[in-house]
Amino acid sequence: MRTRTFPILAAASVLALVPTVAFAASDYEQVEWATPLASTEQMPTNADDPIWPQTLATDATCGVYLQVDRYLNSEVTVSLIVAGVLNGPAEDGGLLDYEHPFDSTGQPWEFIKAPDCVDPEPSAEPSVTPEPACGPIGSCGEVPTYVDEIPELAPVDVTRVADAADALPAVPVVADAKFAG
Repeated sequence: MRTRTFPILAAASVLALVPTVAFAASDYEQVEWATPLASTEQMPTNADDPIWPQTLATDATCGVYLQVDRYLNSEVTVSLIVAGVLNGPAEDGGLLDYEHPFDSTGQPWEFIKAPDCVDPEPSAEPSVTPEPACGPIGSCGEVPTYVDEIPELAPVDVTRVADAADALPAVPVVADAKFAG
């Protein structure tokens, strides 16, 4: 778990706005900012790299480079952290604590790689493919075969009746049907 040290943050309203904060006594405040630079790219080396704007990193931050800054303890630093966005080096330049540089850079800031993003865990329940419904003919997947061949029928001309004898008898229509019970 990544932590940030903010010894001067005490107000409950500020605590609610700054997630994943570990409080410890120190001379500086260490903050992790998420850059927009994917961790698959080359690690940034300075403020000229495409690392702006930066947002306050959380435990869920992944797949990007982080800029870790050490700030002087001040009310302005608290305001910067609560705002949650860093748009460029001019916003925090006067707040950096040069008395506590990182070994890797000799500066009060360094870049580190955030953890890789992982796909969510697959569901514990296996997916089930339903079996096809079986019809009345044969078993599932079996192609039915016919024993008897279907005889071919001679074409019939139904466009006109040639003879009155060929016509169907008329069906009587009952106007008032009565049913006996």
